[in-house]
Amino acid sequence: MVSEPPLLIVAFVVLVGLISVGHWLLVNESVTDRLINHALAWDNGARLAFVCCAGLGHPDLGRRLFLGASVLAVSKYLGFARLLDGANPLPAAQRQRRSDGRAASFGVVVGLFTIADECGLPLSRAIDWETILWGAVLPFVIWTGFLLARASLGELRGGVRAARERLTYSALLVLGCYIIVSSTYNFITNSIGSTPGNSATVMAVASDVAGSLFVVLIAVPLLEALLVRARLDLEGSQCRRLHPLWHDLTAVVPEVVLPADHPRDSSSRLYRMTVEIRDALVHLKQFMPDDSAIRPDNISRYALRIAAAAHLRRHGVPTHPPSATIHLPADNRAGELHNLLALSREWPRARATVASETFTALK
Repeated sequence: MVSEPPLLIVAFVVLVGLISVGHWLLVNESVTDRLINHALAWDNGARLAFVCCAGLGHPDLGRRLFLGASVLAVSKYLGFARLLDGANPLPAAQRQRRSDGRAASFGVVVGLFTIADECGLPLSRAIDWETILWGAVLPFVIWTGFLLARASLGELRGGVRAARERLTYSALLVLGCYIIVSSTYNFITNSIGSTPGNSATVMAVASDVAGSLFVVLIAVPLLEALLVRARLDLEGSQCRRLHPLWHDLTAVVPEVVLPADHPRDSSSRLYRMTVEIRDALVHLKQFMPDDSAIRPDNISRYALRIAAAAHLRRHGVPTHPPSATIHLPADNRAGELHNLLALSREWPRARATVASETFTALK
């Protein structure tokens, strides 16, 4: 790690730090999400410790702190790779606690040796503990890469059709293969006496490039979460378009409103709004004349009828037997949503027309 350009290390730490904070705040629901978030935190903390120590003129201390902290990140990455490879998710928490316990014990050993060396005890001359400990960590890193590659290859062979999923698993396959190759290279060079954790500049840069690839992969769900929060995703946009129609109908027929569960994602909000609009239309049947002369594609006429029925319902004036139907037919949810979006476009005009006619009649 000493051979990495300092500017590259700082840029990587800042990039991972920003994405980690966002991912922790917005994408932290599943077990894999939490494993990734903890792994990023330990990984970035280890790099930050190295940067600070190297900047103060103690690169050897920084390298040792990096070793002690990054092993906890390796534990989290290994847990994620196991789940991706198909490990049973039920005992995942217990399995991860054992793995984290071993990693923490390893970190304590590194810390004790580091303190001894900083205090002037000649432990490094008696035993090359740093080489031994690096050699103990690298097989687990290699195994993590193998699990990532195997899981990704299995998904690609299994017929993943969505372009985004194929791209994601392809990137994970490349990342897993790189981890295997680079960690094997580091293990060999470490075994023949190279300074532990001090790879060639090309390998160090490639390591940061591979790390950036992983960060980009986890930034995708973060970006989606940000779009959902800002309601800029497709379903969030559809919710905004349906909102005036939904608001007016549920105000007239409040009994159709489902118990509040505060759904955060756009899919849940959209599903809830369509159900409540559909139920409100059913309740408005008794306020609407059955006009069989309406063409099935006459959305504006349907909007006028619904606006008139809502006005009568608001004033408690049921004047007609239930209509056979008051909305366009649809074979599935997609067709129903398409009709409701078309209805929502006509709704402001229909509502204004009914209000104007009512005002004229009262004059």
